[in-house]
Amino acid sequence: MGCVGLVVRLPNLEINLATGVHDLTTKLEPRYVDANVEVVDLSPFPRLPPHGGGCVMIEATWILN
Repeated sequence: MGCVGLVVRLPNLEINLATGVHDLTTKLEPRYVDANVEVVDLSPFPRLPPHGGGCVMIEATWILN
C-alpha cells in the first residue's frame, strides 16, 4: 500500500565553510537525492572546519518512544 503525500523529514545537514571559502562539494547518502533543502541560518563561521576549507555534518536522528 503506497503512502500518497507522505512527507519524510531527513536529518539536518550542517555545513561550515572557513573564511574565504565560497563553495563545497561532497557526496551525500542516496536518500538526499531529489530532496528540497532550506537554508535556516547564515551565521558567520560558527565552527572552524578541522582541515580548513569546509565540512558537512549530518545531524543525529533521535527515536523517542
